[in-house]
Amino acid sequence: MKTNIIAHVALTFEFSAPSGPADQRSMVEDDIGRLTDADSTSGVACTGFSVTSIETATQNSAVSRTHVICATCGSENVRADAYASWDADTGEWVLHSIYDEKFCEVCETSTSLLEVDEATGLEVQAFGMIYCDDGARLVQGREQPEFYDLIVKTMAVAGGEILTLHEFDDMNRLGVEKCLADMAMLYPSAPVSCFFGDLVGSGRTNLPS
Repeated sequence: MKTNIIAHVALTFEFSAPSGPADQRSMVEDDIGRLTDADSTSGVACTGFSVTSIETATQNSAVSRTHVICATCGSENVRADAYASWDADTGEWVLHSIYDEKFCEVCETSTSLLEVDEATGLEVQAFGMIYCDDGARLVQGREQPEFYDLIVKTMAVAGGEILTLHEFDDMNRLGVEKCLADMAMLYPSAPVSCFFGDLVGSGRTNLPS
């Protein structure tokens, strides 16, 4: 007598190139299908499977990355005056000290700098948006977005303000998926929150209403 059971298993897949949730689901299904088609050596045969969600697994690093940003505008395009000397033995300049003067290339003026931990101080947020009489608004429920926005921002910093490192507006679906993949490469430890309306209930992390 044969017995059918359902086993809930969490599998981790590595992708060689950035891709969106739909492509990821298709590739995962293809790979699992290939595995289930192989001859069993355990006497157990897999007769079917379903992929219930796709989500990004955050890889914890022993040392979290720190970003230095302009305290005024949030840009990482900042400079610091420093003193260095030439080392003939190594053939390199050796940094000795960093001066107090800091400069922001975006503000084009002297500024103060903030150190932000990538894993706890930054967040990537993507939104599905709809045009309305007042301009545009966030999608509600399962509305189909007309365009997408994405920002990379800080959590509240000293003084309580939130600073924006990057902002991308008026993207189509393919554009926002590519932008999410690009930001994941730039900020691999930063949490990602998305609200796309049509993806509610999928593996995405949705923003609170």
